[in-house]
Amino acid sequence: MDFALRGKAVDRPALAYQFFGGARHVLQAIGKDMRTVYGDPNLMASAQITAAELFGHDSSMMPWGCLTIEAEAFGCGLDIHENYYPQVKSRPLEDSRNLELLPTIDPGSSGRMPLVLEALTRLRARADDDIYIVGMVVSPFLVAAELRTMTWLLTDFIGNPGYVEVLMEKVTEGIGKYLEAMIQTGVCDAIMFENAGATGDLIGPHHLEQFVTPYHRKLVSAARKQDSNVTLIEHNCANK
Repeated sequence: MDFALRGKAVDRPALAYQFFGGARHVLQAIGKDMRTVYGDPNLMASAQITAAELFGHDSSMMPWGCLTIEAEAFGCGLDIHENYYPQVKSRPLEDSRNLELLPTIDPGSSGRMPLVLEALTRLRARADDDIYIVGMVVSPFLVAAELRTMTWLLTDFIGNPGYVEVLMEKVTEGIGKYLEAMIQTGVCDAIMFENAGATGDLIGPHHLEQFVTPYHRKLVSAARKQDSNVTLIEHNCANK
């Protein structure tokens, strides 16, 4: 996988395992439901190992497609489904702009962040160097949208830009701590930034430059400072 990403010769195309494809087959193989797996770092690692055995891909991602790790740590309430990704059900900033409602992020104790960090370590211990491990971090833009709702956040882009900038600074600071802790595990070959929503369908170039790009660059810089060799991947579902 590393050779393929760096443009070196490989014996076959590399296969990346993005999010949690084939979940039904993986969960059936380990005899657990998704709710149980999401709460246990050993089962998180087992799910990824099992997926690699079933499908023969070259990489594993942690936390395998759950986009609510950071949102939960910042105070969002979740619906934890038996066989689907956790979904946000309550948001601390939906009815208030009070940023004091947001807790200070500690990757060692905030929400499920410690579970993800432990799962990464266990995955590497079990896979050794046979699997290319990708740690996933959700972008400040998407986390802010979960905290405020996408509608109110985009409204604030226009009506209260100063507030958005302060919100993005606070969110970026917390995500940066999580990102650094993830890299400090020493097991990640790559970090993928999930930036869903940061597309031309929702925001224009001027708002992108003001509210998205500067904070994303801070995370990229933090990642490079922690490990200059880690591969960085951007994903945002955009066509262009």
